[in-house]
Amino acid sequence: MRRRDAEPDLIIEKPDGGLILVELKKIDAKLIRGKMGLSQLKFAERFGFGVQQLRTWEQHRAKPSASTLAYLALIEANPKSVAAIFASSRFARPTTHKARTKQGVTAKPAQSPRQGSDAPQGG
Repeated sequence: MRRRDAEPDLIIEKPDGGLILVELKKIDAKLIRGKMGLSQLKFAERFGFGVQQLRTWEQHRAKPSASTLAYLALIEANPKSVAAIFASSRFARPTTHKARTKQGVTAKPAQSPRQGSDAPQGG
């Protein structure tokens, strides 16, 4: 009996007209980030994830939700476009890690209420 190929969970159309067939269970955040040559911090900032959440996925201590896996598949397929869309959205967070107050004291910006969520922050 011939093995039937699995149906893709997601089909992404590339700008050149080609198609990418995606099985969500095979999406690997660490591999995607590694292909881009970004640190965890830079990847998280660029695409709206919490750094700690990204670490838990990369260390296989938690699995991203299906919607986050789909977002990661889009990032892998066309990272420049996804980053540009995220950066231009009203959900993009500032990339600075510290904010100056009027008194000149350095303080961290407030955390997003979705910080613990596995969904991309802003999407």
